[in-house]
Amino acid sequence: MSRILLVFTFFYLLVIILLNSYGYFLHPPLLREHFGGQVKNNPANYIQEPLPFTEPRTVLVQGEPEEITLKGKIISLPEKDAGKISFLLASEEISSPSLPPTKVQGKVLVNYVPPEEDIPFPYEYGDKIEISGFLKLPPGAVNPGSFDYRKYLARKEIYSLFYINPEKEIRKISSTNKYSLFYWTNLSRKKFLETITKNLPREEGSPRGEAGEILAGILIGEKSQLTPEIKKIFIDAGVMHILVVSGLNVGFVIAIFFWLFRWVFYLPRRTAMFLLFPVIVFYLFLTGAEAPVVRASIMAICVLLALLLKRETSIYQALLLALLIILLINPQSLFDVSVQLSFAATLGIVYLSIKFLKPFLTAPKPIVYALGTFFTSLAAQLSVNPLMAYYFHKISIIAILANLLVVPLAGIILASGFLLIFSSLFGGIILFLVKQINLFFLTGLIKMVNFFASLPKAMINVPQPSWLFFFWYYFTLITVFKIRKSSLWRNFFLGGQILCLTIFLSQHYLTKNQLEITFLSVGQGDAIFLEFPKGKNLLVDAGGGGNYDSGERIIAPYLWARGVWKIDRVILTHPDWQHYSGMKTILEKFKVKEFITNPEYSTEETYLEMREMIKKKKVNFREIWAGEKINLPEETKDPEIKFFNPKILTENKDDNLLAFQLKYQRSRNGGDKKISIFFPGDLSFEGQKKLAQENIGGNYLQSDILVIPAHGLKPVNEEFFKQVNPKYGIISTREPAGGILPQGLKIYSTHQSGTITLITDGEKIKIKTYLK
Repeated sequence: MSRILLVFTFFYLLVIILLNSYGYFLHPPLLREHFGGQVKNNPANYIQEPLPFTEPRTVLVQGEPEEITLKGKIISLPEKDAGKISFLLASEEISSPSLPPTKVQGKVLVNYVPPEEDIPFPYEYGDKIEISGFLKLPPGAVNPGSFDYRKYLARKEIYSLFYINPEKEIRKISSTNKYSLFYWTNLSRKKFLETITKNLPREEGSPRGEAGEILAGILIGEKSQLTPEIKKIFIDAGVMHILVVSGLNVGFVIAIFFWLFRWVFYLPRRTAMFLLFPVIVFYLFLTGAEAPVVRASIMAICVLLALLLKRETSIYQALLLALLIILLINPQSLFDVSVQLSFAATLGIVYLSIKFLKPFLTAPKPIVYALGTFFTSLAAQLSVNPLMAYYFHKISIIAILANLLVVPLAGIILASGFLLIFSSLFGGIILFLVKQINLFFLTGLIKMVNFFASLPKAMINVPQPSWLFFFWYYFTLITVFKIRKSSLWRNFFLGGQILCLTIFLSQHYLTKNQLEITFLSVGQGDAIFLEFPKGKNLLVDAGGGGNYDSGERIIAPYLWARGVWKIDRVILTHPDWQHYSGMKTILEKFKVKEFITNPEYSTEETYLEMREMIKKKKVNFREIWAGEKINLPEETKDPEIKFFNPKILTENKDDNLLAFQLKYQRSRNGGDKKISIFFPGDLSFEGQKKLAQENIGGNYLQSDILVIPAHGLKPVNEEFFKQVNPKYGIISTREPAGGILPQGLKIYSTHQSGTITLITDGEKIKIKTYLK
């Protein structure tokens, strides 16, 4: 039976991976032929063509939508966050002024902002409602390494967002079925939250101010009311998993209720085990049936069944069955980060912890217990660290120690939380005492997590590991314990190490003779990363046009995804927010050797903070004027960067910036072909004209590629353009360029193409765009 399960699961995994590689899950085709094709504002654009083995139609949006009316059933608990209420709707019917009522199927993420914040939302899980508003596609990633919200939702089979028109009434068609398990578990969840909020209200400025929110997270996985500050310290301490109900919580619940059945109600062992089945199922739906809880619940049920039937069971078999059931429900769960982390941690604990503990089994029981707890935490961390590095570009150094203390305390808090819910039925002195017990443990937890999170280097950022590293890491982790068993295992282990080392050295020492320039899509700003032959790199500006830190959200994730952890040189063209808004983050999170900028100074607070960070990190600081040159690497003359501006500082700050030209020459077969690119920054029309006049009679400005000045929002000087005489133009902007652009020039814009990458070997230029 186990062999059949293994084979079936293996081939099912292959089918899922194959379908995903063809974009089957993420890019379903639109229904065109039956409704007259893609016409702007045609409601047919909201309906997706049926795919094999899926629902008949799925709500989707393309083009500019008109206001529509949508009917469906609420299939998630409405969550309130920052004045916005969100919930999932299983769509049933769509209509609009130009479309008669049409049957549809598919999940839609609905967002509703009430006209007034205190207005109650009287709709709940299971209600059928009719809403009016607009459908939109979820925003997708436009830069490598950035969070792709569209893909994230597609993995959950959600392809569109719906924004309710607050001026239109939400009409309830019917109420939820009060005889369903979902109704009672969601009613219980609601009562749990009300009890916690009433007895542990938020206290601003108090060390235990968010005790209630933390208890709700540990008890039922409620995360909507957790503040960013609380989330950050739990993440930095490496214990965020206790706030997002996982297999750990399921284990605690089983232990708590088994103890109650056996030692409080004095039930026989088999009866107590049998009663655990409804407890597990109820807790599964109480917490929202998230994948880690589903995995742990299925495993627990398999083990309980085996014990009741007096049959041997394998943890690996139970784990495999849990994975198969999760994937049968939603095949895309295979690519869900939480699923991968959950199964990796469980496999690590099952396989590694006993191997770590085996040499110490003869020690006294207290020592074995203490070491067992430590090795369990160590095994989990070792198993998930590569995944944490790959998806989040960070790993926790302190997590192993933090979990040793926090996990047992979380189990105590879970038990005291259930006791709080139970004692609220009676009130009085019993409730008061239980409330104080909860506050004591929760305050201790907050202080403990704060301590671990505040330790230096508690959480460190790391570049994204390669697939070679993944193979080597898990291959070593699995085989290193088997090398004593036989010479076959030793040879297998040694062969794997030699293979990985050979591939790594070939990748490391076979340097590419290519120059790669990447224009990141940061909105109305610049962030350009250059990778030179022989491994050197350069970052030009780290700005962005939004009210967010472009370094944190875009630039750093891109660099980590490229495996970059140090930057040889940074050039800040001038102290303008659109060019340095993310620079402080880059200086904090990466090792920067040299910082180059123009001689201009700014008194803006963020600019001064950046300059302080340069001093703090002891980065070599250098101001440059026109006429100077730099080379990367320093010992060569190629590639070469020559600065043409500024010669003097003027009243126009845009004309004081660093304007420069990069040339890359690679001799091949006796040729001396050069590829050049000109970076004028925000140089004004007059500044361009002056630069052109200073270079009359020479071809100093001539370049194959021109970065369009001022993000395409201002006209390009004709004489300047003639002297540069480019073949291609690059614009970094968040909207279509509004300036007068040169005619007859092939232009690439980050607004349309996302990240733009130029690759050249010194003779030919290849341009790739992130958005096809």
